Amino acid sequence: MSIFNVNISYFKNVESVIPVDIPLRDFLTSDKHRKTVELVRSCIDKDDRKRIKLSLPAATISCRCKVRNGQSIIEHSGFLAFDIDDDHNYHIKDWPRLRDWITLLPEVCYTSLSVSGEGVWGMVRIKYPDRHEAHFRALESAFKANGIVLDPRPKKVISLRIYSYDHNAYFNENAVVFDAIEEAKYNPVKYNRFIRSGDAKGEKKKVEECIKQIQAKQIDITAGIDGWLRMGASFSNAFGESGREYFHAISQFHPDYSRKETDEKFDTVTRNHYTAELNHFFARCRNNGIYYKETGYCISDQSAGERVSADPDAGFSRCKSKTLTPKVIKENNVKLL
Repeated sequence: MSIFNVNISYFKNVESVIPVDIPLRDFLTSDKHRKTVELVRSCIDKDDRKRIKLSLPAATISCRCKVRNGQSIIEHSGFLAFDIDDDHNYHIKDWPRLRDWITLLPEVCYTSLSVSGEGVWGMVRIKYPDRHEAHFRALESAFKANGIVLDPRPKKVISLRIYSYDHNAYFNENAVVFDAIEEAKYNPVKYNRFIRSGDAKGEKKKVEECIKQIQAKQIDITAGIDGWLRMGASFSNAFGESGREYFHAISQFHPDYSRKETDEKFDTVTRNHYTAELNHFFARCRNNGIYYKETGYCISDQSAGERVSADPDAGFSRCKSKTLTPKVIKENNVKLL
């Protein structure tokens, strides 16, 4: 039986919320959207290219899920994806060559050009699916030792992979299972204490108490683009520029967190004077079992099914192996650049 005959969750596009199950092999081998991928790669206008790219289907390579959030995972697929793009690796110009170099690594079971053609993605099978992030950190370190920076988003089990097509994609049914793990060195996003005005004093304490609990539990409360922006706007309205680090502090646990994107969104809601109040942030906190002490509630351990109320923004989706090491790569005289 093929190692790729495992079901994953498939989404119509990146904005879709409810998936259907399909075999991983079908997602990897289908040529149904080949022409769209070729259009992306030939498109000169950046905005048009992005629009076409986001219209393509996508899948959660590492799991099946009910909806795309960290609380709705049904089961892990046993695979860990990795993504190498030009945003993090400006020194790499020959992407087909990089793809072919990666095939020399015995743990790699699949690798292909990304949808843009200016990047490479691939997969390894992992020994301990329940330690997904620890496996990712080990894989990240192995590539980093060879001058390659991995996109951090596949560190999350729920990370979404946009469909791509590559007629030279590499499959290895006999790939070695990746057993390396690396413990986390957790450094939460810090925020500066501040007082913007007399009116902000009481709210500041409540917000900071909630953020402490969010960081302690490392949970994501930002699902849904509309709700995420409203929380950013509420921080901007209440605390001005100082609210930016609060926004980062609550956004950092989203599977697709990017400091650059979060800054851009905060700038947008500030510049356009979005109307929002802190009550929206506190409601999101309550729905995730987070309460500031002044309410008299204890910190809640409620499960997702026992939360106070439904997410008002549901329906929106924001958008040590012994072989994969520098030593072995050097011994085999493999050169990337």
